[in-house]
Amino acid sequence: MMKNNYLYFILLAFSMSFGQKSVSGIVSDAKGPLAGVNVSTNSKSNAVSGLDGSYTIKVKDENTTLTFSMLGYATQKVKVGNQTTINITLVESKNELDEVVVVGYGSQRKKDVTGAVSSVNMKEMMTVPTTNVNEMLRGRVAGVNVTVNSSRPGGSSEILIRGQRSLSGSNSPLYVVDGSPVSDINDLNANDIKSVEVLKDASSQAIYGARASAGVILVTTKRGAAGKLQVDFSASTSVQRLKQNFDLMNGEEWTQKLLAQRGVFTPLSQLDNNTISNAIGDTQLFNNYLAGKSVNWLSELIRPATQQTYNLSIRGGNESTKVGFSTNYFKQLGMVLNSGYERISARLNLDQRINSKIKMGTNVSYTFAITNQEDGKNNSTPSNDMFQKAITYSPFSLPYDDDGNVSRYVTSDLKYNPIWNSNNYFNEIKAHRFLVNFFTEFDLLKGLKYRFNSKFDSRHESQKSYQTSLHQYGAPTNGWGEINYTDDWEWLVENIFTYEKTINENNRFDATFVQSANKLQTDSYTQNATQFLSDYFGVDGISNASTFSKPRYNISQRQILSFMGRLRYTFMERYSFSLSVRRDGSSVFGQESKWGSFPSVSMAWRINDEPLVKKYLPKLHISNLKLRLSYGVVGNQGIGPFQSVPLLNEYDMLFGDSNTYSVGLMSGNSLANPFLKWEQTTSKNLGIDFGFFDNRISGSFEYYDTRTTDLLVYKKLPAVTGYSNQLTNIGEVQNEGIELQLSADLIKTKSFYWGVNVTYSRNRNIILQIDGQRDANGNLLDQPNNGWYIGHSIDAYREYDFAGIFNNIEEVRNSPQGKDPATGVVLTDSQLQAKVGSIRVNDVNNDGVITTADKKIFDATPKWIGSLSTTFKYKGFDLFLDFYTVQGVIKRNTYLYDDNYGGSNFGSANGIKVDYWTPDGKGQEAPLPNISSSDTYIKSLGLQDASYFRLRTISLGYTVPKGKWIDALSISRLNVYVSLTNYFTWTNYKSFGPETSPSSYPEAKIMNVGMNLSF
Repeated sequence: MMKNNYLYFILLAFSMSFGQKSVSGIVSDAKGPLAGVNVSTNSKSNAVSGLDGSYTIKVKDENTTLTFSMLGYATQKVKVGNQTTINITLVESKNELDEVVVVGYGSQRKKDVTGAVSSVNMKEMMTVPTTNVNEMLRGRVAGVNVTVNSSRPGGSSEILIRGQRSLSGSNSPLYVVDGSPVSDINDLNANDIKSVEVLKDASSQAIYGARASAGVILVTTKRGAAGKLQVDFSASTSVQRLKQNFDLMNGEEWTQKLLAQRGVFTPLSQLDNNTISNAIGDTQLFNNYLAGKSVNWLSELIRPATQQTYNLSIRGGNESTKVGFSTNYFKQLGMVLNSGYERISARLNLDQRINSKIKMGTNVSYTFAITNQEDGKNNSTPSNDMFQKAITYSPFSLPYDDDGNVSRYVTSDLKYNPIWNSNNYFNEIKAHRFLVNFFTEFDLLKGLKYRFNSKFDSRHESQKSYQTSLHQYGAPTNGWGEINYTDDWEWLVENIFTYEKTINENNRFDATFVQSANKLQTDSYTQNATQFLSDYFGVDGISNASTFSKPRYNISQRQILSFMGRLRYTFMERYSFSLSVRRDGSSVFGQESKWGSFPSVSMAWRINDEPLVKKYLPKLHISNLKLRLSYGVVGNQGIGPFQSVPLLNEYDMLFGDSNTYSVGLMSGNSLANPFLKWEQTTSKNLGIDFGFFDNRISGSFEYYDTRTTDLLVYKKLPAVTGYSNQLTNIGEVQNEGIELQLSADLIKTKSFYWGVNVTYSRNRNIILQIDGQRDANGNLLDQPNNGWYIGHSIDAYREYDFAGIFNNIEEVRNSPQGKDPATGVVLTDSQLQAKVGSIRVNDVNNDGVITTADKKIFDATPKWIGSLSTTFKYKGFDLFLDFYTVQGVIKRNTYLYDDNYGGSNFGSANGIKVDYWTPDGKGQEAPLPNISSSDTYIKSLGLQDASYFRLRTISLGYTVPKGKWIDALSISRLNVYVSLTNYFTWTNYKSFGPETSPSSYPEAKIMNVGMNLSF
């Protein structure tokens, strides 16, 4: 009997195998063969169409149904029957509601999403020629504010999602790449990215708990697919040029300013040389003036530079094994002397199906980068800053001698030539990053899956800096050198269970449970030395130096243990609900408060699917209307380790008559806080998704109200305690705003297309409480030293309000500045501090005098941010225009008030050209130049409107049509393009860019030429 059973099962298996057959065909659209189409069956067999649109798939029997699906096309289903060849033509669809988006620990149909989740248009994102992925996201998503941290080669940008929330902790979003959190995405090759989603509200962020208070950015990289091998290659080269919104004073203007300081306003042509020589005050500069020799230092130190990038990817596989490999090389020469960035990266994504129940995969990436930084980068004082010298050096201080050699000094009083310094300076950073992610997924039961996910991320960085014995600051110490080593590493282990169940056609749900453990550690070592034996070896000869600083070694680590549960339920395909809770424990908080719980709830109602509403929708041309509501709590553990425990400070001491050197330890200034806990952000969100004319016009509107409580703030302590402060949870901040995202296919024909995308966001950021201290009247106190003011944004300035320039003595006498601020008594002319040509400021409190109470608080955060991008396509040509604007932002500009940057019109420094006051009364931008001191209220000039409007990108491309030579080379796509980036900016802010601080590395305008090739 048992033998008969064995024989039965063998015959059954053989018959099932023999009964399978292969179906093949070609998938096309209106333009021709279509690659990347997913072909699946109801028995989980699947394939992907190749570059020529072909596919082959095994089917169980003639009752099998093939499903053809691809993003942007309507899904089609075909029953196999007795067919062995099935050719299909997909139709483009604007209905994006069935698209699948990544939402964290899984994915979801767009129509079922209940939170504020935005997807990035990848094609528009890739138009920016940079390695900085954050910068590529600028203007792509409403509510995401991107600002430049550094324009230096290899520099980064800062992302704020719905405003600043923390005073002391981190405001940076959490990045999740292929399901694993990472510290940043600066090393990620943008060409490897398949999709980017931004989680903006707390209900969608709460599944990441403690690390998600500032938002979450989900990145999915490209993977191999079953089908024909696909090879992609791209290359581009760019030219960077200086972009500035100001002019420096030339030689004549600089000399005229020095004369104006002495009360001389006569044109140079009418003055004798003695008067001019006395004003210039330097023999070498005066001789160059007489010889008619001058220089623009910006042009000498900042020059056009090139950058180039190359990408190669190979992807393919079969139903069991799928492999994707890519590599990238990027080299950027800096516009500033001796600066640059070079990077090579590689990525391997592997997916392997072991059997019908088990699949596994890995993502491995490696990046090696070299950054060269310009002279002055590691020095803190303004006089060491190359850009400061470029602005303030006299136009008559020539960098080269008569033979064309670089001069060491440029003035008679031996001011160093910044080019000389640059040639005697070395600052190189080498960084290695290795990231590996491994996962295994098991189908345990029908609908129940278990996924093991792990990650190891390591980064080693070494920095070597050297100033030779010929350098301005290396000469006094016979060379100065420093070495820094930093090792960052992180591991993560996650156990993820998911269960999906369709009860009937009206009811389905899924549940997710996650347990994870995470550890991060940073080790750093620093050593510097002077008195080098020789400059020949640079800092590599540090062992031969004779004077060393005390070596510094630091280690910090944090550990996080987490549990998360989520339940999502959909009823009648119209009502969707999501409920989640995450509990995190972090080592950085107090012994009594290490754990935090972060719940969320959200719902969505697809109004357009209601039977009664459906009846009238065709008349209104409404194709989508969905209401979303959400509430959630997330945490912030973005403070450094060891801030909740008592710390000891190191003190060097000499003991006894022999002056024995010893090191002692004493208690630090901050009192430990065992109850230090999480900052908590509670957010409410109302969202409406809409679509008209078969979603030819679609978009979303969001309103949110976010409160961050238990802010980490240092609270002052009475001196009797022996401590000066304690880090506590007491502050509170509110962010409230609206967002609009709109896209429209305005014209769509077979040969011509015109589409538009618009984003608008407005955020109101307010500090509600800082440290809880109150004045005698019970009002909460500000913290001016930190720039924090109750009722204003986190970024704010308190300064006198500029009201113009005094043109005559009567204006001075009759103004509040003409009175004694203590008594209100009118001052005599000899007592007046303000003079004709001095700055006038507003009497803000209208008390008739000017005191510190008249300082006004200026909110620095933008009032609103918007973008508009438009795409035109005609046959093989495509034109893309991207406009971006930031409005209502105030920034401080040191070029307009700081002595060190020539902003005060005091002293002999050069500076940017301003319309300063002269006796004819025409100049009203700045006060009369002064030989002895700057104006009392000169800092009031420093607050400028930094709003700007920018045509960020213009890109023109051409896709070569298929023909004999294209087909002969097996080329499936060849595209060439030219683009301009940051070429046109309109702003009143006088700097190298409206987002960069004065004297920081300048922004570039870029012309780029490139090609994309696919086989």
